[in-house]
Amino acid sequence: MWYMNEDRELIRNAAREFAEKEVKPFVSEMEFKDTYPRHLVKRMGELGFTGIPYPESYGGGGSDWTTFGIVVEEIAKVSTTLSLILLLNTCMTAIPIAELGTREQKLKWLQPCLAGDYNLAIAITEAVGIFNFPEFQTRAVLDGDEWVINGGKIFTSSAGESNFYVLVTLTSDFDPATGSGITYFIVPAAAPGFEVGHIENKLGWHGSKTGQTYFRNIRLPKENQIGEIGGGYPATLKWAAFECLGFGSMCLGSAEAAYEKAVKYTKERMQMGKSLYDTHQVVRNQLAKIYMEIETLRGLTYSTWAMVDKGIDCMAQMYAVKVKAAQIQEYVTSEAMVLLGGNGVVRENDIERHFRDAKVNAIGGGSVNTLTDLISSMI
Repeated sequence: MWYMNEDRELIRNAAREFAEKEVKPFVSEMEFKDTYPRHLVKRMGELGFTGIPYPESYGGGGSDWTTFGIVVEEIAKVSTTLSLILLLNTCMTAIPIAELGTREQKLKWLQPCLAGDYNLAIAITEAVGIFNFPEFQTRAVLDGDEWVINGGKIFTSSAGESNFYVLVTLTSDFDPATGSGITYFIVPAAAPGFEVGHIENKLGWHGSKTGQTYFRNIRLPKENQIGEIGGGYPATLKWAAFECLGFGSMCLGSAEAAYEKAVKYTKERMQMGKSLYDTHQVVRNQLAKIYMEIETLRGLTYSTWAMVDKGIDCMAQMYAVKVKAAQIQEYVTSEAMVLLGGNGVVRENDIERHFRDAKVNAIGGGSVNTLTDLISSMI
């Protein structure tokens, strides 16, 4: 591949070995018991996967985002859930701290997150929508030397499994013209007044807990405020864009896994002495169509990672990657499942898991419709 080099090849091999030897044996535990993979999160930190694009001074790897995307892709071939958690820790929670935090805050919260010592969650979505800031109900009000927070969030990933919650809330009425009004806070899970509510029983992403979080008269010291008061909107757009681009690698890895299983099955499934692959042109043509979609996604995803690493402003394209990636993953996993026939819908054969995760990928983290509307406003 044009984007590979010797260093990236070594890291890809390490990620592949980790996925095959350590993640794969735990997938059924995540899938059938919805068990959060805490030990694997810690292990990703130990292997340096979480901190790949961050400075070494904060425990990162000092590498680039393309390398991070390669790791996400490899892990997603085995577990979409774990690749999602990797995105959560490296993009959604780490970027706001890295962008807005002081050196002391980065050492206190970012460095342990990158090392896998802390599990962090992002609490942003409310019942009115993920980006509908003017109608948010959660508020933080300054009372002397403390912030008092009241409100609630829905669809919080890693709810009940995190040590700290990166809270996105209003500190004043949101101004659509300037983007002011959004402020970030670090809320400890042990803070009095913090409560985890109902955990959703989802179609996919099993093992990643998604639920409601409540903030009832939580009092936080000023040092838990990240960045300037009301100045968090640009950081929100940035981490959301990196999350969307990360979905490109995640959907790509999942689609590749489904495709590889379909190829293997159609070449091994014998009827009247010949394989399905050899006897049915329609099977070969369908595999060719799947292959072309995967390679289209690969080109879009890694060309965008390359633009990010070069410092090119490509935020609209980053959002677009997620839209196309989710659509291609849905198509590939659906067609691969059909090629396996009855075996395709058997849970132990994995393809139906990738198919279910694909549908959640098209909704979670910003639905394709929401993101398409956002892209239209950006271009």
